[in-house]
Amino acid sequence: MNIYFLVEGNETEPQVYPKWLHYLLPSLKRVKEAHQVTYNNYVLFSGEGFPALLYKHYENSVKDINEIGSFDYLVIIVDTEKYSTDSRREIIERFIKNKAIQLTNRTELIIILQKRCIETWFLGNRQIYSDNPKQKKTMDYCSWYNVKELDPELMPSYDTKLSIGKFHKQYLKQLFKEQNLFYSEGETNHVTKKHYLDELINRQEETNHLQSFKTFIDFCQTVQQQMQTTDQD
Repeated sequence: MNIYFLVEGNETEPQVYPKWLHYLLPSLKRVKEAHQVTYNNYVLFSGEGFPALLYKHYENSVKDINEIGSFDYLVIIVDTEKYSTDSRREIIERFIKNKAIQLTNRTELIIILQKRCIETWFLGNRQIYSDNPKQKKTMDYCSWYNVKELDPELMPSYDTKLSIGKFHKQYLKQLFKEQNLFYSEGETNHVTKKHYLDELINRQEETNHLQSFKTFIDFCQTVQQQMQTTDQD
């Protein structure tokens, strides 16, 4: 099993996904370059934002994958921002369909959409939510939309000056600040911990919230089952 991950973010995703994959797929080992894959390996590259991921990186990634011939999956991970998951997926699939170069049958394309962004998923950890906040901004945010009780993926922007994704990041930073913790796109230490990921999984299973996060977890479970079946053979 070999997987090629092409993620949207420059900082957060390259820090978070390797840690999460270590917990979810411990037998899958990361290598730096695509040509280094052998058995049960993955590579992870940043697409430097969207749509740059498609226009600047997708075709080169497909060329490398086809030439190497050892990848089972190409996994594209992008934010939806203000768009629905269906419309964002349609944009990506239409772009890919119109490209001259296509993946060989050896490699399956998987599109994982972070609705609205990866920080939206992070908001799903109910343990970071303070029921008795002391800071006014925290109180304003929580009274407007309680992410402990309501699905973070359905939260619009409280601040009309900010995009939905940017506001979700702001909300997350504020919840961390209330707990005397720090979060930024370049400092993701807390959200990469196993207990944090476990809380997100529990939230999804117990409430049916975070449906786009579930697509990532479901994919990892599928890969784990495939790897186990291959090892048994």
